[in-house]
Amino acid sequence: MWHTFPDLDFTTINVPSSSGYNNSISKVSSNVYKKFHANCTSAGGADFIDQVLSFREKNSGIRVLRFRANLSFSHLNALIRGAVKHNVQELDVEVATNDYFNFPRSAINSDSLRVFKLKSKYPGFRLPPSSIMKNGFKNLFTLSLSCLIMYEQPSLRDLFTETSFPLLKKLSLDGCTGVNLLTCKLSCTREFNS
Repeated sequence: MWHTFPDLDFTTINVPSSSGYNNSISKVSSNVYKKFHANCTSAGGADFIDQVLSFREKNSGIRVLRFRANLSFSHLNALIRGAVKHNVQELDVEVATNDYFNFPRSAINSDSLRVFKLKSKYPGFRLPPSSIMKNGFKNLFTLSLSCLIMYEQPSLRDLFTETSFPLLKKLSLDGCTGVNLLTCKLSCTREFNS
């Protein structure tokens, strides 16, 4: 059943138990179900989300994907790549990792992404170089970033311009470190929080 919904909210995950879940995936063959169920019950929440994404049909779009997880940067990157493959329109992620991580590049180049919210609980994340950032996010309406680390990235101070974010209406930056001055030249932006 999970693999058919356009809106997926995994902010409070309860991994399915064997009782009662079998009826909800009647379209999935029993062999596929057994493999799916075995992986879900033995893995954590992020693995469950990964399984749900992998069982979605190729052209089944995702309108909204929300999740909160403690995971590695490579696992976070894989989840976001999987969502982008399904043309996710809104991606809301709250993550804690063991180390600083780099902003997931697959989100930057997504043509379908309209709303992107990334909150790092600990320890924070870095943006890629401005040359990469300025070539993406052409269709983004809302961007919310928390725990952004901008030390030693002076070129990113001028990132928020109309050429980089031509459709951006809402921008929220919370808990950013390493920047004293940030230039924001977005005429269509209606809401800015920092």
